[in-house]
Amino acid sequence: MGGTMAKKNEAEDGEEETIGVEDQIDLAGWGNLQTLAYLAAFLFIVSDGMELIVTNVTFRAMPQEKWGMDDTNRGYLISASFMGFVVGGLVGGFVADQVGRRTMLYVHTAIFLPFTICSGLSQDYETLMLARLFVGLSMGIVLPTSVAYFSELCPTSYRGRAIGSLPMIGFTMGEVIVLLVGLFFMRIYGETDCGGDGCDWWRWMMVAGVFPDIIAVSLVFFFLPESPRFLLARGRVEEAEKAVRYIAEFNGASDKLAGGGRLTPVLGGGGEDPRKLFLELFEAPLRDNLVLVIVVWSLLSLPLFGMSFSFPILLEKQFDVSPSLQFMLMIPFVMAESVGIAIAFLMIDNTGVGRKRTIAAFEVSCVVLLGFAAYVSDWSLSWVVWSYLLLKVVTAAPYNVMYVWATELLPTTHRNQGLSIGNSSTKFVGGVVLPVLLTALVIAQGMETASRMSFAGYVAACVIVVAIVLNMGRETVGRVMTDVADESQDDSHLLLTERHIPSGQGYEPLQP
Repeated sequence: MGGTMAKKNEAEDGEEETIGVEDQIDLAGWGNLQTLAYLAAFLFIVSDGMELIVTNVTFRAMPQEKWGMDDTNRGYLISASFMGFVVGGLVGGFVADQVGRRTMLYVHTAIFLPFTICSGLSQDYETLMLARLFVGLSMGIVLPTSVAYFSELCPTSYRGRAIGSLPMIGFTMGEVIVLLVGLFFMRIYGETDCGGDGCDWWRWMMVAGVFPDIIAVSLVFFFLPESPRFLLARGRVEEAEKAVRYIAEFNGASDKLAGGGRLTPVLGGGGEDPRKLFLELFEAPLRDNLVLVIVVWSLLSLPLFGMSFSFPILLEKQFDVSPSLQFMLMIPFVMAESVGIAIAFLMIDNTGVGRKRTIAAFEVSCVVLLGFAAYVSDWSLSWVVWSYLLLKVVTAAPYNVMYVWATELLPTTHRNQGLSIGNSSTKFVGGVVLPVLLTALVIAQGMETASRMSFAGYVAACVIVVAIVLNMGRETVGRVMTDVADESQDDSHLLLTERHIPSGQGYEPLQP
């Protein structure tokens, strides 16, 4: 069966032993191709990280008076980007499972580049709003697609840490880069008092994301094949075998493939009606996993997105810090995520901990820190900065671990769609609805009171997540990803160390 465990066909005695996509990729190992694939996905996510915060942190430099904007418009602009992300994720995920991962990455870039440049050149609020909507749409396409694409090219024993590090490190680097771009251009245009047209450093921050994106799409175009998992799941066996052989040759490991890279067609895979595949997400056996992904991921987005939205505003409104000081305080805030990354890396691939307990452990820590920040700290600048730094550590890691867990819970035939629906749900809850609600709460209650009230809500979300992940869903650490939705073809219960590889292939078991 393609993409799962190599095994004897039990339907007919004497059938020759076969091997699937995941086994072939494991035999080829991690090499130059995986490094380039990782770099491409990483740079796509760096661009996404830049876009996540750029609207919020540049709003104060925009020509607010000239364009007739106030704090309400700030929330609308941020929500526009995330609403575009929701639409792009839903549509892009559905299409990517039909036309392929590489094609959708090209579609993303074709939308992203012109509208990102348009954002930086906008001359009125309406143009900027429309441009940010389409930028968000393009990012909704690229994030789940790049994660799914890389996961399907990655050997099993590297998958947890490699996929987890993509959003964890990529988002952080993107946010730091765009803040450094802002600090650089502030020295040219000035921080404040730039006249009625605002301070043009915000325009350069808007367009900075095009550069990593161009490099990423170039790597995909010149060096990377279509996902052999996707090809096999669509019934394109010869193309899948060609892609497997290309991967092995690129890695200098052609002699390590079993059967010269031969693959067996996936039973139940190959050219199904797209509408049927979409509806299957809402039927057993996929429905429970999809609902689990949506609910847990959306709850995890509340404290992460809420604090990312409120921290720069808190510095600006509550403490009246200058733009340059605001950016310098935000750099350690976004980099605090790397501490959570390091801890998560020690836990996520440990078979005694795994994906579920990693998420639960971070959420318990989040409850403790949120309670301290809301009810113990005196809400001075130093307390606020340290509280937000520590909370960034424990809120970002579990949100990003979900990229790994969700990828492994969904089969290849539905992976891009499922990831897109799950991730789009987080952007709708945390990026569209939450900023509007928090803006209204700040206007009604003031910044400090609104922050304390929101922290109480985040505590409730964390507690619910712990209860869900410890009692629902299967652990996937070290297990084989499935290709099709049929429960009878699900070998995910088999640990990597239990897989059987045809003898005489010079294969040594990989340890997760």
